[in-house]
Amino acid sequence: MSTPWDFPSYVSSVYIYLAAPPIILSVGIVGNAMAAVVLLQRTMRSSTSSMYLIALAFVDTIVLLTGLVREWIKYGISPYREHFGYWMMKPSDVRDYTDAGCKLHMFILYTTIHISAWLLVCLAVDRVIAVFIPHKSKLLCTHNVTLGAIGVTVLVCIALNAHFFVTVKLNTRSGYSWCATNGDKNSTNAKWKKTYQIIDAVVASYAPFVIMLSANLMIIGKLMLIKYKRGQMVSYSSSNDSKLNTMTAILLTVNFVFFVTTCPIVVLKKYYTVWFDLNTWEGYMNNELAFAICNILFYLNSALNFLLYCISGPRFRREFMVLVRRCQGRARVAPEELSMNGASTRQTQLHSQTVFSVADK
Repeated sequence: MSTPWDFPSYVSSVYIYLAAPPIILSVGIVGNAMAAVVLLQRTMRSSTSSMYLIALAFVDTIVLLTGLVREWIKYGISPYREHFGYWMMKPSDVRDYTDAGCKLHMFILYTTIHISAWLLVCLAVDRVIAVFIPHKSKLLCTHNVTLGAIGVTVLVCIALNAHFFVTVKLNTRSGYSWCATNGDKNSTNAKWKKTYQIIDAVVASYAPFVIMLSANLMIIGKLMLIKYKRGQMVSYSSSNDSKLNTMTAILLTVNFVFFVTTCPIVVLKKYYTVWFDLNTWEGYMNNELAFAICNILFYLNSALNFLLYCISGPRFRREFMVLVRRCQGRARVAPEELSMNGASTRQTQLHSQTVFSVADK
């Protein structure tokens, strides 16, 4: 009798879930934490873009911890340990312990996924305003307006996903439990699930992509127009061409990465029953591999946002290097502090001045 491990596609899916999540989690959590620390510096936090990016780093971290950790344990660690005879925790899905956990986990995961996508939209709109109407940006892009935009985004996403507290439940049968739709396939909740899949695809991927692409194309067009006008001036240099090309590449890369990482999973959720024959072992295992690849791509987006939106910015890089130099300065003077316990008060004062002078560089 065949088992899942007899099919290369299933074996590949398990090893994908085993290998990729720890790498993505490490890069994403460390990167988001680093981004938040830099963006919270005095010279950075005054920017409205920084406020969006701080919120994005926090939300993306929640997405990784609630979503990717679950995938890693359920589809990677547990099947591997079971196959090779190691002890494993059951149930392997965090959703399958309590009814409250089932509802709450799905609510938090989908809510944060949607918030993340629309924070990127808010950031794109913020940039459009800064480029097209810079004289009004100080009125339209204030801290209060930014906080309001973040607050509205959070509230709308919460309202959109509050249905999980009604539409899903923990089902139990013959000692097994699983988190699924609250009702049979003909129930209202089952019909709503099909509708929600479309809403989720639009909210999590399609609509943000279209808006972000439109906004970034507008920015690129405006920058090219500025380049053309300044090209008539003697003072225009080739360095401006380089900056424009770099900005254009960054903006288009941001859109490309978002689309490539978020679109496959929402499309697969809609059409997997059409593309794969789930009544056969081979079709079912190919479906498992497709979901493994698309899920990993999706969570990769939450790990890469800080790279695309922070590391690509020269201001962020400058502040990051300042922070690194401060940490290096403190590390260099730390041993000296230990050797000065018996020194005079005057020496201590001089040493303190040295510490501050190094930290302020």
